[in-house]
Amino acid sequence: MSAATATFVDIRTPPAQGEPLGIITSYAGVVVEVQDLEKAAAFYADLLGFGPRVDSQEGIALTLNGRQTLTLVQRDEPRIFPESAIHQAFTVPRTQLDAIVARLEGAGYPVNRYHEDRAVERQHDRYVDDPDGNRLQLIAGRDFGIDHAAWISCFEGSATFYDRTAYIRFDPTDRLFRSDRYRQAANKVKAGTPPWQAGVPGLDH
Repeated sequence: MSAATATFVDIRTPPAQGEPLGIITSYAGVVVEVQDLEKAAAFYADLLGFGPRVDSQEGIALTLNGRQTLTLVQRDEPRIFPESAIHQAFTVPRTQLDAIVARLEGAGYPVNRYHEDRAVERQHDRYVDDPDGNRLQLIAGRDFGIDHAAWISCFEGSATFYDRTAYIRFDPTDRLFRSDRYRQAANKVKAGTPPWQAGVPGLDH
């Protein structure tokens, strides 16, 4: 990852409120420098569940969700930032966090916890370094594999569905209520609310 040109951000961070979204809808991927490609690929694929794998002249690309990738590139002296706040943050299923931690520690990778400033991260946060010292944060949640823009699209699509089907019912009240609830949820996520706190049943526990 080039320190001269890259901007390091938390991949879960929503756009700032009040600023135009422009044409960027999601993160396409992350490039990480490593010394041993196969060792790094085994760490991300076998221990964290990235995949499938695509080999190229650039390096090894591991798929996160079909649209986003983690690309490992070989460098004799990888540029890492062990004494800084720079890190990658990934959301994992809440029910699998303990198993992932056990798998990492069983493979010899210590997992640490630190105090967090963001409320959403305080109860479930873990940090681990990959084989080259690139720091990763693991956060328990329900949105593994779906990003900020995809949640908004999902909620807006649900609102449109209930809008269009409400009047095929004798009483459209229930479907109009559902439409309004999903539209409000989309607006809340746009404003920075985590999807599981946007008022949609089934995501709030």
